[in-house]
Amino acid sequence: MTPAARIAAVIEILADIKAASDAETHRGKQAGQWLRAGLQRRRYAGSGDRAAIGDLFWKIQRGQARLMWHLSALDAPITPRNMTVAALVLMERQTAQLPQIFSAEIAHAPAPLDADEGNLIALLDAREFSDPAMPQHIALEWPEWLMADAKAGLGDATPRELAALMGEAPTDVRINILKQPDRRRLRDQLAGRGIKGHPTRLSPLGVRLEKRARLDDLQEWKAGLFDIQDEGSQVAALLCDARPGMQVADICAGAGGKSLVMAAKMENKGRILAIDPSAERLEKSGERLRRAGIHNVERKLVAEKWSNRSWRGKFDRVVIDAP
Repeated sequence: MTPAARIAAVIEILADIKAASDAETHRGKQAGQWLRAGLQRRRYAGSGDRAAIGDLFWKIQRGQARLMWHLSALDAPITPRNMTVAALVLMERQTAQLPQIFSAEIAHAPAPLDADEGNLIALLDAREFSDPAMPQHIALEWPEWLMADAKAGLGDATPRELAALMGEAPTDVRINILKQPDRRRLRDQLAGRGIKGHPTRLSPLGVRLEKRARLDDLQEWKAGLFDIQDEGSQVAALLCDARPGMQVADICAGAGGKSLVMAAKMENKGRILAIDPSAERLEKSGERLRRAGIHNVERKLVAEKWSNRSWRGKFDRVVIDAP
C-alpha cells in the first residue's frame, strides 16, 4: 500500500465507527475491534501497512478531544476526514505533503482536497496541538464529568497521572510457564528475530518490547510459548494467588488473559469458570487457551443481566475485571 492508501484506510475505519455510532449500533464494540475489522478487510496489507495504519489510527484516538477542540474552534465539521487531516497537520506536521497524499493521481488515495479543506489546513498549520487555552479535561483527554472524581482521588498529582495515560501504551508479552518457564530465554529468542525487549519491572512473567511488532506469525507464538498481555493485567492475575485444585470464577473474563495466567499457575489442575456476555471475546479466549495448552478453563456465555445465585459459595477465588 502507498502512504496515501494507508491514510485512506484510516479515514474509512473512522467513518465506519461514526456510521455505527450515528445508527446506535456500535454498543460495546471497542476501537481496537474496529481497527481489526478494517484490517481484516484489507488482507492484502503487509505488516508495514498494518503498523502504519494502526499508528495513525491510535494517534487520532489518543488525541481525539484535542483534535475535536481545534476543529470546533475553527468552525470546521468534525468528520473522519477532517479528524485525519487535523492529525496529519497538528500531530505529524505533514502539511506540505497533504496535496500529494490527497490525490486523484494515486490509486486508493483519499479524494483531492477542496478549497475549504485547503483553508482549514492553513489555519491548523498556524496552531499548536497542545494549546494553553484548552480546558483541562480537553488537554488531558479525560471525560469532563469525571474530572472532579479524578481530582478527589489523585489530588495534586492529577495532571501528571492523567497525562501518563495519553502516551502510547508499551507492548508487553507474558511467558506461558507451562511451556516456557524462563522469560529471559523468551527475551533472547525474540531478540534473535530482531525484536528487542527487557524483563518487566513488576511482573516476573513479562517482557516489555522496545517497540511494537507483529508477533502472531512467530513460531514461538504459534507454539503457545507466550502471549500478549500488559504488565498490569499480569500482576492482577498473579495477586489472585490461584493454586492447583482451586475453583476460580473469572467474571468479565473477556479474551481470557487473566484466566490464562491463573490456569498456568494452577498447573491445569482445578477449574476456572470464565464468564462473559460477549460470544466474540469468549471465542477469542478459546483460541488462546488451545494455543497455550490450557484445559481447565470452562467458558460460560451469560446475558448482560445475569444472576450468580447458583454459584454462590462455590469458589475459592472470584476475579472481577468489569469494564
